[in-house]
Amino acid sequence: MGSARAPGGAVRFAVAAAGAVLAGVINGILGTGAGTVFYFVCLAVSGGDGDRSKDDLSTAMAAVFPLSAVSLFTYRAAGAADAVSFFTLVLPSFAGGLAGAHFAGKMRGRVLKSVFAAVSVAGGINMLLR
Repeated sequence: MGSARAPGGAVRFAVAAAGAVLAGVINGILGTGAGTVFYFVCLAVSGGDGDRSKDDLSTAMAAVFPLSAVSLFTYRAAGAADAVSFFTLVLPSFAGGLAGAHFAGKMRGRVLKSVFAAVSVAGGINMLLR
């Protein structure tokens, strides 16, 4: 993402900041979805250059981690997440995240975008049908 000193940098910074707040709100309400918001923010800030799609996806994934941690601890404090969920879902997801990051580094941007789109569509259909 561009520097705030670059031409249009103040606008990019404002878009990124507003998008980050929106991602936080979405993640807080739904417990998910921030990565999608962050991805679109990254696209807006980078100009949607096809050569940067891997960078945009990587940045979105990296931004989701601390946000998800805050959501996890907030939900846990409210009694909505138990210790069993933490150990059976959260800890193994670190291994999956490492593997996914390794594979993402070897994939073309177009393939990553296709995987992202397929997962998003499948998740949306699942939510609508349940």
